[in-house]
Amino acid sequence: MTDFETLQTYRELVLELQELEEQLRLCGTNGGPRGYAAFRPDTLPGTNDPAAAALQLADGLEAMAARKRAELARLAPEISRITGRITQVKMFTVIHQYYVLARCTADIADFLLITPRSVNRLKHQFQQELERAERHASSPVPACPTLSPHFPSCP
Repeated sequence: MTDFETLQTYRELVLELQELEEQLRLCGTNGGPRGYAAFRPDTLPGTNDPAAAALQLADGLEAMAARKRAELARLAPEISRITGRITQVKMFTVIHQYYVLARCTADIADFLLITPRSVNRLKHQFQQELERAERHASSPVPACPTLSPHFPSCP
């Protein structure tokens, strides 16, 4: 996976996690710990019971959110490595807020007091820098300067 694809994947995971957390918030709770109402020795409600169905939904959403959090934690060091190379403060802010915090372009522009077009320009510039760095890293490095076409006059 390229660095740019890693950033895109991270952003998608953050957006998915935000949506899952919103759905969990809308599920509501009964005030007890998770799973508390799922088992009562006197009654075992089936999935046709609305309360049981809501608990199953919440448990499923929580499991999905936990998987997303684990994936984000796995990608975090790679994201830090990618964003750690950025030397311009404005570009770092744009990249961090867009890919790591999953904020929209308009919100970032408002935060930085610039236009959304400028935000997109900075994102595109960083994407080009990543692609250039990956092309450079993947190009074969000659073992000896005499084998390189860049040094035709070597003895």
